Amino acid sequence: MEDLHFVAQERHGVSYARGVYQLQASADQWRYAVRSEALGRPAESVSEARKRFDAALAELRQLHQLHATAWQLNDDWKTLDEMIARSQALSGATPAQIYETMTALSRSIGALLGDVTDQSGLALDPEMATYYLMNAILVRAPDVIRHTGELRGLSVDVLRPGRIEPAQAAKLAELRTLIGVTLAQAREDLSKVVAAEPE
Repeated sequence: MEDLHFVAQERHGVSYARGVYQLQASADQWRYAVRSEALGRPAESVSEARKRFDAALAELRQLHQLHATAWQLNDDWKTLDEMIARSQALSGATPAQIYETMTALSRSIGALLGDVTDQSGLALDPEMATYYLMNAILVRAPDVIRHTGELRGLSVDVLRPGRIEPAQAAKLAELRTLIGVTLAQAREDLSKVVAAEPE
């Protein structure tokens, strides 16, 4: 019975993680649309990007209500709500302010995924192959996606005025290093999956 409960928790964790991935993707699209509009080169409608984010949030909220207490996710969700409220109040903000605020939103989504991975048991899979696969998908990949989004946003801030400040240069170097290190860790995780399950 205990094994069945563990498997059920893992399945719920995978469903929740899928919802978080969708929310993260829509948050990145929302940020890109808002910043593009602030820069005077709108790539898509901000309202359409926001609708996709709201739809992903509503879907995830349903899953959250089922597992929030058992997985101790209420603090994460409170922080997420606060970041969403701040992102909604960016009318007239500069591109740099938009970048900082909406990057904080993305980080709050990443923190939620991290706790879901831990609390649902996905981080504790007893099978070596599955453990490293979950690690690559639910720990390494979200970090790469988030850092890449931050790098893209910061690069726009540098390229637009045609100059780079020392703090920006340092942050760009930090993000490039983090992406490289995390990709290497993901490749190592996947190599262990292949080694554990060669067929």
